[in-house]
Amino acid sequence: MAKIHKLKKDNVTIYPATITQAVIDPISGKTVKEEFAELVHKENYLISNSDVNVIGFMRPAGTTSTSSAYRYSGKLNCKGGVKLYITSTVLSESVSPAVFFDVNDNYISGYTATITSLTTHVIDVPSNAHYFITSLSAHYLANNNLKIEWDVYITSSFFASNKARVYISTDGLDTNTGDLASPVLTLRKAIRTVSKTGEIIVLNGDYVGEVIDFSDFNILKAASGARVRFIYGNKVVLAPLSGANTRVYETNYVGAIAANSYLWQHDIEDEETVIAIADRHPLHRGKRTRMSSTRIYPAASIAEIESTTDKLMWFKSGDTVYFSKTNGSDLSVNPVVIPYSVSLYATKEKNISFQNIEFLYCNIKTQYLSGKFIDCYFGMSNNSGMIIYDLTTGLSFENCEVSGGNNDGFNGHTYTPNSFKHTKQTNVTSINCYSHDNSDDGDSCHEYSETNIIGGLYEFNGNGITPAAGGHCNCTNVMASNNGVHNWTTDQAGKGFNTSGAATDDGVGTNIYCYGCISKNNIIGFLGLDVSSKFINCISQNNTTPFISGEQINCVTI
Repeated sequence: MAKIHKLKKDNVTIYPATITQAVIDPISGKTVKEEFAELVHKENYLISNSDVNVIGFMRPAGTTSTSSAYRYSGKLNCKGGVKLYITSTVLSESVSPAVFFDVNDNYISGYTATITSLTTHVIDVPSNAHYFITSLSAHYLANNNLKIEWDVYITSSFFASNKARVYISTDGLDTNTGDLASPVLTLRKAIRTVSKTGEIIVLNGDYVGEVIDFSDFNILKAASGARVRFIYGNKVVLAPLSGANTRVYETNYVGAIAANSYLWQHDIEDEETVIAIADRHPLHRGKRTRMSSTRIYPAASIAEIESTTDKLMWFKSGDTVYFSKTNGSDLSVNPVVIPYSVSLYATKEKNISFQNIEFLYCNIKTQYLSGKFIDCYFGMSNNSGMIIYDLTTGLSFENCEVSGGNNDGFNGHTYTPNSFKHTKQTNVTSINCYSHDNSDDGDSCHEYSETNIIGGLYEFNGNGITPAAGGHCNCTNVMASNNGVHNWTTDQAGKGFNTSGAATDDGVGTNIYCYGCISKNNIIGFLGLDVSSKFINCISQNNTTPFISGEQINCVTI
């Protein structure tokens, strides 16, 4: 083999050269590394209508309007961007699809749309821009997700994928590397950066809820000592009084709201849920009220809102929502939230671990998932169940809280069973969970479904725990209390531990086994359809009717 001699310039070897040192352009003399710095790649957002949720719009000059015909977003990362491609309808040249700001929140520039109907706006990104805010028609947003693509320079962070650990921060940027000192901003970017077996750690703060696929995650957890909340829903941050009314405010909202839905005033404790000393339980974790946001009930008219002083109410007519709010409250600090109407879910089989994450104003579906949710919160959705565990096996909920659902807290069905009868097609475990203030049951499993509930508190629901229509449930050391007639409950039977309905899954019976359980302050303490339900070493305390049917073994009535 011929010997290769080194060629040096200024005492630096230039031949043979490493790839990144090699000169590839004989005219410019730029190296591979330099050429890469000038290449761009395209990234994209798919932003749901819950991400662009502030009523009003931003003008090209950076000022805002409160017009209810528009919505604008929070901060959207564009650091390192070259061009934005935003597909939307803005209706007016006063409405800017992109207003840019620097790292210190200083206004840079805004784009003026020359086409106001549906189009893709191609927008140059200022070199010093760190984020932008987009505005668009509320009517368009009600019927479409917002698509944003952007060309961004390839940097070292572009190649820093498959990391074992990625950090997210409210102060992060999606062009960062994802290290603790350089966190990203969004779950979408974290998913693209972390390895398939890696973990995503979320630093303290409130985040805009993103539409996510649970099966994209391996481990998602809050940083040690952090409180992490992903907040979904459409937020009303500014609204005038309606006409001559003194309690009724109004805002434009394009989109349907079911007549029996609840709205919420965010982060104002619900005085209707103050915890009495006699009801205190370790799972209250020292809170003064059970609900940290205040429920807003449906009304039949504007007049009913104005005349009702003991609770907040809402009413929708056309594209206008009328509502009352807590006296003296500021909507810019404590907005009224219209919960998100679409569930978060998984699309493929995945073993996951979610730890200490809160999801507000949306619900989840866990089909395809196994693994654990630990110390997580799910609350305040108008969908049929806060946690819907249909066709889920091998999944546990540990120290989780579920509340404010407009149906069941936990709910499981097997609507499309396989051909093998009486197999475990839906089977989940709840350990020391707290389910409360839901309109129907705290937990209810149905056909082809089994639940194992160990410890926990199920209170102020329509019923506590109810296997139904062929469901089977084992409860150990569980407390069910104060279930029954409340302003938010639809099934007001008030049963602590309950069975309901004949099997509809070709199985024999619907039953519940309770070991060392306490039923307190309910209308009915324990109810079994027949002696296949067993109540062993259980206590019925201050229930109107202690036991109905089922076999009682060494039980006590107080």
